[in-house]
Amino acid sequence: MALNNADIQQQAEQRLLTALKGRSDIQQRLLAEAGELQARSTLGDEAIIGQQAYLASLGMTEEQIGRVIEASAQLSYATGMTLDSAVKNLAKTYGGLTGELGESIPKLKELTTEQLKNGEAVDFILENYKGFAEAAAETGIGPIKQLKNTWGDFLEQIGAIIMPIAAKSRRCIVFGCRRASGNGSTLAKTARFGSGRCCGHRAVVLVVGFAFEGVAAA
Repeated sequence: MALNNADIQQQAEQRLLTALKGRSDIQQRLLAEAGELQARSTLGDEAIIGQQAYLASLGMTEEQIGRVIEASAQLSYATGMTLDSAVKNLAKTYGGLTGELGESIPKLKELTTEQLKNGEAVDFILENYKGFAEAAAETGIGPIKQLKNTWGDFLEQIGAIIMPIAAKSRRCIVFGCRRASGNGSTLAKTARFGSGRCCGHRAVVLVVGFAFEGVAAA
């Protein structure tokens, strides 16, 4: 699980960096914002980072990304829609469209196309839906969800430590298997002079031996 958590986090962070065209300075600030939002809500930062990457891929500025993410988080808790849906719907407003949000929040229909493009729909959400994410984190099983996120972060750190070791081990095992495959005559002799479980053990020992050669070579 630790490796899986670390992989999910690293993949999300890499997508964000790619969407930002390598701007690691902006990435680090957005990652900090994601962590801060996670700390006061029940959202996992990997989900937040994934949405940041989506907005960055649309060409939004750092400030716009931050505001849309914050507004989307509050909107999702207030209405029950997913974070993904909230982000996509609010992103559309920068194109002058209210879409589904216009149906559920009639006030947005009163904004002109120019106002929408200037981000006033996001301003409206930030002003009128403030505090919903925080309230959810403090109510019912909200604190338990936060604890789960904290535990997930701990596993991510453990996984990040294990990952390079696991990757090196995989390379060595692959090396051992390939060396064993390249020594078919040796394996054949092992099979010929052994039988059953004993034979299998000898073959495994042979592969492991080749794997250790890979460790020495790495």
